[in-house]
Amino acid sequence: MRTSGVASASDRSTDLPEHSAAFELAGIAKAFGPTQALKSVDLTARPGEVIGLVGHNGAGKSTLMRVLTGQVRPDAGTLGLGGTACGTDFAPRAARQRGVRIVEQELSLHPNLRVLENLLVRYPGALGWRWRRAATEAAQNALAAVFPGSRITVRTRVGDLPLGQQQMVEIALAVADVGPPMRLLVLDEPTASLDGPTADQLFAFLRSPRMEGVCTLLVSHRLREISQNVDRVVVLRDGQVVHQASPGELDRDALIRLMGDGTDPDQADSTQQDARANDGEPFLIDLPAAPGRQITVRRGEVVGLSGLDGQGQREILHAAFAASRRGPRKASFVSGDRGGEGVMPLWSVRQNVSLSSLRTLSRRGLVNPAAESGLAEDWIRRLDIRGNVNGLIGNLSGGNQQKALVARALAAESDLVLLDDPTRGVDISTRHQIYDLVHAEAARGRAVLWYSTETDEIRQCHRSYVIQAGQVVDELERHEFSEERLLLASFAEKTPSETAEDEGGEVS
Repeated sequence: MRTSGVASASDRSTDLPEHSAAFELAGIAKAFGPTQALKSVDLTARPGEVIGLVGHNGAGKSTLMRVLTGQVRPDAGTLGLGGTACGTDFAPRAARQRGVRIVEQELSLHPNLRVLENLLVRYPGALGWRWRRAATEAAQNALAAVFPGSRITVRTRVGDLPLGQQQMVEIALAVADVGPPMRLLVLDEPTASLDGPTADQLFAFLRSPRMEGVCTLLVSHRLREISQNVDRVVVLRDGQVVHQASPGELDRDALIRLMGDGTDPDQADSTQQDARANDGEPFLIDLPAAPGRQITVRRGEVVGLSGLDGQGQREILHAAFAASRRGPRKASFVSGDRGGEGVMPLWSVRQNVSLSSLRTLSRRGLVNPAAESGLAEDWIRRLDIRGNVNGLIGNLSGGNQQKALVARALAAESDLVLLDDPTRGVDISTRHQIYDLVHAEAARGRAVLWYSTETDEIRQCHRSYVIQAGQVVDELERHEFSEERLLLASFAEKTPSETAEDEGGEVS
């Protein structure tokens, strides 16, 4: 769930000397085979400035970030950091020594290690012999600074944390006071797995005194998030910077036009959203944290799971998927943990898209290659996945990988579609496509259960359950939905069962 009560970052003072530059890109170009990812990019940023970088999937944002962090060497052009040119030996280690930090879209944490041990891995040799004490203090301080009140303990094994808290750890460790002083912070979709209040904490940190003199490059497909929290918006399209402006100079429609996307996911067809079949025997999904309580989803319905992140919504989706494997009605699943549970990085795009449809594509235990390619190519076209159907999916941008996961779930002949933040890391145009596809599949008689951390996305659902501590604390029809009601339910001190017990009643 996202909120919009954050003051604009454009009000902050950035009165720095004109000659001061956190980084300077001049004529940067990079090609990967026949694909020209960057085309003569010129961009300069000043210390203390928060820059929002926007563009559709495949616009070159990821490549630009990798140039800044030393992961990719450009074919042409020059890069300077802090007023000093970076030579041909500029690599990730050199970037870290220059004070460059990055939070990538995919988690880089080691799930089998504790939070404090991940800090040691991130900054090898920087903590000294008594590293455990130093890592404990640095990790605790970083979490308290960025996400006060998170209650994440640094001795917890990362794999035991929910995805949203793993994202919080990733961000906190990136800004920890360890190693060379931070000069440039690159954030790639940092709020993709965070709820609204937690995302607000991150943006408050970016405006805090601790970040004075640190340039932040924020990449996000959430245009409202960009407009409220940056000093300057840079639009990248087809590998080129096509526009730069302060947030106040560009409204949402203008940004979408500059990015080359003519659609707006917030203006979906309400007639299509309201239409639902509501027929057939409903799916009954048990709540893992509240045995005996259930969520109901009928064919033709798109039902949402909302509330603060980490309140058991993903556990509900996992429980529904596990139950489908034991019953006659099957489910397909888009995981919110793309790297850990989603893509098969060493498989082709075709194999990833067709994975859940192999039974229908096979005859006598052998997959029909022509049928498999036809299915994959059809969904690649429908979702405009940019990449070779037979190329490795790991070579695609994060947004295009996410499209492939959505294609896999919708291509499967399943009765129930389970969506865990399905638009994570995808552009405005693709979001609109996904919304339309989901409603079209529901109109065909499929049931959809959709968890999202975005308030606007919950409005795509016919109705929504608000989840707190693994229990339903409210149920909203689409016409009843409001930001205020969602927040009140999310922060309610008692669940319905606790209230009934206090009053001596029963829970219906």
